Amino acid sequence: ILILSYLILSYLILSCLVLSCLVLSCLVLSCLVLSCLVLSCLVLSCLVLSCLVLSCLVLSCLVLSCLVLSCLVLSCLVLSCLVLSCLVLSCLVLSCLVLSCLVLSCLVLSCLVVCSMM
Repeated sequence: ILILSYLILSYLILSCLVLSCLVLSCLVLSCLVLSCLVLSCLVLSCLVLSCLVLSCLVLSCLVLSCLVLSCLVLSCLVLSCLVLSCLVLSCLVLSCLVLSCLVLSCLVLSCLVVCSMM
């Protein structure tokens, strides 16, 4: 009976050891799986965040370049309008001067003709 009780006790101890080893290995495996999942979620969120930041930077650069380009085009248009208006104004002034000179010379010529007839 002593041998039988020894065998039963040793079987119980051995089965407890095997069961505790199984539970411990399951715990370690579940911790490893959980840590891998958490790490992959962190890596994925970092990738998504970096993609969002990069797309925002690209979009802001595009908007800024469009604004700079439109300002350049607008300033060129304003400058060309100013140059064109100055040219038109100078042509008008020059034509007025030529016309007044012609009128003055006609007046002088007519005065000379009238004076010579007298």
